[in-house]
Amino acid sequence: MPYFLNETESVKFYIMYILKLMLSRLTLPQLVTAVTEATGIGCFDIQLSLSELEHAGYIISETAPSGERYILSPRGNRTVVLLAKSMPASSRHAIDKYVAENRERIAAMGYFSAKMRKNPAGGYDAVLSSVEDDRIMLALTINVADRTTADRICSSWENKTDKVYRALYDILNS
Repeated sequence: MPYFLNETESVKFYIMYILKLMLSRLTLPQLVTAVTEATGIGCFDIQLSLSELEHAGYIISETAPSGERYILSPRGNRTVVLLAKSMPASSRHAIDKYVAENRERIAAMGYFSAKMRKNPAGGYDAVLSSVEDDRIMLALTINVADRTTADRICSSWENKTDKVYRALYDILNS
């Protein structure tokens, strides 16, 4: 029976598996959207796993004008090939179907970045940005008291960017 040893390992594997299937470099928002929609894994767990995967050499982040983009490293690619048979068949089929149906939509997503990090001075930072035509339109860092609030802010960033931009513009331009 296929299985993973623990939940953390399955999160990391699903991230790598989706990166392999997408056939392109993904920004953090694109990757978070794909993993969340395909698996139901939360943004915070994805971000923690990405950091660990990068540190361990399974994925590579490349800096681009539109923000960080993630790809599998050769080591990550070999790992996905080796472990795909250990993945529960139902999960594999669901992710395969999701990627086949949503690859173009995910690739066409705007470039919104929403990262959460623990602030050494206390609380959590929601680091937000919006990029259009490789120009940074808006970048914010908001410090909040708890992880749940930071996660909620990061999760709602893409849908509310235009409202935030307009409100700030109006306030600062008056």
